[in-house]
Amino acid sequence: MFLNAGFNTPIGKAVGYFYHIDNEDALTFSSDTIGVRLTGKQDINDDWAIRYEGEYANQKDAGGNPVDFKADYWHLNAGAIVGIFDFGLGWESLGGEERTFFNESFRTPLATLHKFNGWADQFLTTPGAGLDDLHATLKVVQGDWLVQARLHDFKANDGGEKYGTELDLHGGYKFNKRFRADLYLAEFSGKNGRPDVT
Repeated sequence: MFLNAGFNTPIGKAVGYFYHIDNEDALTFSSDTIGVRLTGKQDINDDWAIRYEGEYANQKDAGGNPVDFKADYWHLNAGAIVGIFDFGLGWESLGGEERTFFNESFRTPLATLHKFNGWADQFLTTPGAGLDDLHATLKVVQGDWLVQARLHDFKANDGGEKYGTELDLHGGYKFNKRFRADLYLAEFSGKNGRPDVT
């Protein structure tokens, strides 16, 4: 069951949601998640604007999940748009527990984590100790061209162990309304036994 309701406010769009997943094939993915999100953009003048996003969610076990857990999710993001440039800073936190036998981290079985937590796909499943992702972005859009760079610093939400850093680069060109070409590069530098991945 998925419930999602949004409304506009003077500072942006607010959305509340409740997701109930009862997965009989993968019991540990069964969960109840309730959260709220606010996104907005404010024009400062004709030359630049600021954008912002804040989200919080709480998740707990549901259905036949054999793991009794609760975990929090936070996401804060802000940026400045100046002409063709978009600069941004963000922090995403998926809660976890370092000292438990079972994985009690925040679960995202339906998410496209490739889009958010690094294009090297090192965190498609949240580690047991959770994940904190501090990231900076730069995007440049000029006509049909797009150039984008992202820098991630990953560590455990619980315990603070360093997972590594990652640089993501993206260049794209739009030929027309139906065709475009993109090139992506991801360079993950692992720490504490995690391998380097390109």
